[in-house]
Amino acid sequence: MDDTLTLRGQLPAVAVAGLEKIKASGRTLGIVSGCSYGWAACLVRLLPVDVFIFENGAGYFSKEAGRIHLTEVGRPEDRRELAFLFSDLKKEFPQLKLAADDDLRRYDCAVDVGQEQHVDAATVELVLQRLTARPEIQARPSSIHINFWKGTFNKASTLQHWRETKNIAKESSLYVGDSLNDEPLFVEYAMSVGVANVARHLARMKKRPVWILKGEGGEGFAELSDLICRR
Repeated sequence: MDDTLTLRGQLPAVAVAGLEKIKASGRTLGIVSGCSYGWAACLVRLLPVDVFIFENGAGYFSKEAGRIHLTEVGRPEDRRELAFLFSDLKKEFPQLKLAADDDLRRYDCAVDVGQEQHVDAATVELVLQRLTARPEIQARPSSIHINFWKGTFNKASTLQHWRETKNIAKESSLYVGDSLNDEPLFVEYAMSVGVANVARHLARMKKRPVWILKGEGGEGFAELSDLICRR
């Protein structure tokens, strides 16, 4: 969602038009995001998508016959433990703040590193090291957040689960993303695409997207929608 469909923090009309064009072509369409349960509950109703995976795979909302269904993978009770962990991080890194939408989250925590404040790359790397040193914790950086959670799920595993419920083959699927937390999906999908702003993360990626678009964010996605619908 963020910086793949959005551009400079806004959802441009061309990105929404791109979603509508792909959906109208009869293809199945979904968003795989680190955004909160609360945002996802709203956006899945507003956008022309079949599924919205939220909080890096903690769950998803799906649409069937006009009705919205929730599938949970993560455990809401883990949030209390994550809050204590963030308190420990604050002692070492007092500049850290939770994302503005953290109260809308059920399964993970999100540290704001690029949405409403800027945290330098060296500090981001140290925070990730502290988090991943705990074997029960997963942590992923995006263009705006460090998301961390307890559990074995991630974007790739939950997307696979949803695909299998719909009998959608991985070989016929295409994934588009913009940052480091999309790398597991770039590994998983032979047809992988990055919007242009993925370039700032390529040096840290072991697996890059197969194709990179000319446009950034939602403008790049609109470019992709045109390419898809020509086929």
